[in-house]
Amino acid sequence: MLLFFGSTDPQIKMKKAFDWLKRRWKALIAFVVLVISSFVFYLKGKGQKDVLDQANKSHAEENKANENALRDLEDGLNDIREKERKDIEDLNKAHDEAVAELEERKKELIDKSKDDEDLAKKIADKLGVEFVDTSKK
Repeated sequence: MLLFFGSTDPQIKMKKAFDWLKRRWKALIAFVVLVISSFVFYLKGKGQKDVLDQANKSHAEENKANENALRDLEDGLNDIREKERKDIEDLNKAHDEAVAELEERKKELIDKSKDDEDLAKKIADKLGVEFVDTSKK
């Protein structure tokens, strides 16, 4: 302190300090503004870091939800495909059985019709038309 002010008397020290402030008041104001600006930027940066951390956390949760939704969708689609495949197999089997039954009934009808003398008359009655017997003429 002695080197800066050059005296040990408190009144002289105060006068010299006041003179120094009068000559360098712009530097003092610049220093105060610099300290306040640094403090404000520090607080803003800290707030922005908190916001960025929260955004990153939200983004990670959203990605996890999207992955779960995609997995559920894929599982659902696989279940639908498997059910569709099984339904088609069942329908094809039922169709094949129905075709076989119809073929059997058709064969029985043909065999029965071969022996029926009145087949033409029965068909005409069924269709609602008049039966004309041309074989007797």
